[in-house]
Amino acid sequence: MNNGFENMNRDEFGKEPLVTPPPAAESAAPQEPAAGQAQMPHYGSPYGARSNDPQASYQTNAYRQTENANPYGNAYPPSGYAQGQGYRNYEGGNPSPYSNNGYPPYQPTTFYRPPAKEKKPATKGFVVGMVTVAMVICLLIGGAGGAFLYSLLSGRVSLPLGGGTVVIQQGNQEDKPPVTEKGSAAYVASVAADAVVEVTTETVSTDKYYGQYVTQGAGSGVIISSGEGGSYVITCAHVIEGATKVMVKLTSGEEYEATYTAADTQTDIGVIKIDVKGLKAATVADFSKVVVGEEVVAIGNPLGELGGSVTNGIVSALDRDVIIDGTTYHLLQTNTEINPGNSGGGLFNMDGQLIGVVNAKSAGENIEGLGFAIPVDDAMEVAAELIEHGYVTGRVKLGVEVIEVLDQADIQQHWQYSRYFISGYGVYIINAEDKRLKTGDRLAAIDSIQITSFIDLKALLQEYEVGDTVKVTVSRVNYRTERAEMIDIEIVLTEKTS
Repeated sequence: MNNGFENMNRDEFGKEPLVTPPPAAESAAPQEPAAGQAQMPHYGSPYGARSNDPQASYQTNAYRQTENANPYGNAYPPSGYAQGQGYRNYEGGNPSPYSNNGYPPYQPTTFYRPPAKEKKPATKGFVVGMVTVAMVICLLIGGAGGAFLYSLLSGRVSLPLGGGTVVIQQGNQEDKPPVTEKGSAAYVASVAADAVVEVTTETVSTDKYYGQYVTQGAGSGVIISSGEGGSYVITCAHVIEGATKVMVKLTSGEEYEATYTAADTQTDIGVIKIDVKGLKAATVADFSKVVVGEEVVAIGNPLGELGGSVTNGIVSALDRDVIIDGTTYHLLQTNTEINPGNSGGGLFNMDGQLIGVVNAKSAGENIEGLGFAIPVDDAMEVAAELIEHGYVTGRVKLGVEVIEVLDQADIQQHWQYSRYFISGYGVYIINAEDKRLKTGDRLAAIDSIQITSFIDLKALLQEYEVGDTVKVTVSRVNYRTERAEMIDIEIVLTEKTS
């Protein structure tokens, strides 16, 4: 039956053998409809053929349909024409007006399939021979592959190329050659980075509302000595001040709990110790040879989590007086990038020698490239005193505890002493070793030199030695007259041990 289903392969569906329809006769003319039958319309095929079947144009290439693949089922004919003629199976019944279309009667053709040759079982000798050959091949391939793998892992590979042999030497990343070119930041890092450590702290504080709580901090440090008794690390006093726990992390990743040695707030130098020997210590430079414009490298732990960071710059100035929290420090200035967490880290020259201990940077709008470090000669002198004595010897003290009142904010901060402030702004005593000095006395002068701030007091005391006698002038309120009176008291200066 043609009906546009001539190309179906029914053998695909297991129904009948594979068949091939005979070719149409070239001179065959279209069969005319029988008498009394309606003239069927012709449908143009997009492939150039004419057909009486309205579905023929959809079945030439894209679709391969089977006998029962009519999408309309048996309830509907394949077109809206000649519905009364029915739709008959080509295997029997009356012929459909859509059948043959001039082709000779359909005769199925069965392809000839020659009988399969009888397979003879393999002999035992043949099987043994094949297995032997396979084993030899595997050994050859495995040996060559193993040799190549060994050569690759050992860093040496030989490959044949164009009749010769090319030897490829693989570099070992774990055995990088040391940087030997002095004068580069890479060289400084290679010789000095292991002497710089990360420092983390925990401080327990007490609040009347929240009770006790722990505050964490971070900074840097530099190993200055390492022997049988342990290793000393220099850092900044403000990094470890008040800490109840201090941890030190080496560049190797090893971490140790440190013991507090001592700290000096006047120079911002602190020293801690870890019970580890044989660590790399920094080489200290001769600071007298440091010059302005000299290139330098800073190594530290910026932000408290980027240990071993390296930045570079130059020495901008050698002797700057910088006031931080009321204390005047004599510092080296640099444009090297300094960030929170760098405090206590090292500033090195291009020979990898320590020239300063980083302690501060100037921060603010439109401020860039202002970093500071404690000169290494001052830092090492103080560190040696702290290790040997626990304090810097030869420093004098007046034996008083004071507060600074310079504005209304200070008055509000120290409101509990506000009844003493009627004598004006200045430095007020809140505790004294000498009982002749009273709480609420305002320090007016020492040896007739006026005192108006912490800075004035600290700078003036540095001019004296232990055992000197000074005349201290205080302003004391007379509550009977409600007026301040000036009183002179002679005080012997003693050694400051904390």
